[in-house]
Amino acid sequence: MLVSQLPKLFGIGIDGHGPRRDLLQLGRMILAGEANGYSFAVGGGCRVLIPAPTPSC
Repeated sequence: MLVSQLPKLFGIGIDGHGPRRDLLQLGRMILAGEANGYSFAVGGGCRVLIPAPTPSC
């Protein structure tokens, strides 16, 4: 999953200032309790139900 999609998975809005900064800001916001549990449940459930494409031989 791309770093740019992780905030959407947790229902958090962040400013895009690069992947490293985004991950740090996302981690801080999750630890501060700003993550939306319902958004994570729906996004995580969809991620589990829709498997990642695998390369065909």
